[in-house]
Amino acid sequence: MATYGGTYADLGEFKGRLEITDAVDDTMLLHLLEAVSRVVDRYCRRHFYVMTEARYYDGDAGVMQVMDRYTERVSEYLSRLWVGDLLAVTSIQMDGDQDAVYEDTLAATDYILWPYVGYPKVRVDLDLRQGDYSYWCRGQKAIEITADWGYGDGMAAAPVVASGATVTVADALATTVTVSDYSLLQVGQTILVGTERMYVRTVTDATPDVATVYRGVNGSTAAAQDAKAASVYQVPDAVREAVLIGGAKLWKRKDTAFATVVSSPELGQIEVMRGVLRVVDVVGLLDPYRRRLVGVV
Repeated sequence: MATYGGTYADLGEFKGRLEITDAVDDTMLLHLLEAVSRVVDRYCRRHFYVMTEARYYDGDAGVMQVMDRYTERVSEYLSRLWVGDLLAVTSIQMDGDQDAVYEDTLAATDYILWPYVGYPKVRVDLDLRQGDYSYWCRGQKAIEITADWGYGDGMAAAPVVASGATVTVADALATTVTVSDYSLLQVGQTILVGTERMYVRTVTDATPDVATVYRGVNGSTAAAQDAKAASVYQVPDAVREAVLIGGAKLWKRKDTAFATVVSSPELGQIEVMRGVLRVVDVVGLLDPYRRRLVGVV
């Protein structure tokens, strides 16, 4: 269950932008896309891949003095919990007596995810209309939320699209899987097969078609798969484009000698001697997705 963010643009599209038709540098190009994707994560102060894990939060109940005229306001404050980018909740538990055991498990009717419309969610509110809890319990690491985390494509709780391919693998250990049609998968894609996430390292036209993958990535569990449909994880188009531009900029450095600008019929002029993201086009693409660190952890 390794954390492996992978890349936000696939190798085939990247090579097309660079007009590369051979496979000589495929490994280096893929590593470059992965590195630029992590730079994008750092710049945006969030990740766009989906990760399933438990995260922990401190509870604030009791830290404010409740006065009669402020009761409603304080109650609202104590029922809200700001979290990171959240897509789908598996469980929410609280440790009310600070014994490091999470005795209280919230039902789906005990909380509401905010914003009410759209993804990702950034806050978990206790449902004061019909839930059994009116405030988050107090204490260090008092709240455990197991969920799918990440920005995804910004539109869905499960940001995937069907590839049309199926994947078969006999056990949880093999890193080579059989694919119904190799052309339906691309190197650099993270795919969902059943409940397992796989990261595609190579695809090969063989008999049968095969792919080499990293198994059980990003909080998922590797398992045998029998002709299971493969869906591909998505990110916003602007993020994918930023990775392609940033990757092309770094790749072209090797051709510059001491020049600061190189030209390509496909990409135009590229300034290569500055930081990966210090390009007006890239910053403009990513700024709408950059998290403002106000009221969000």
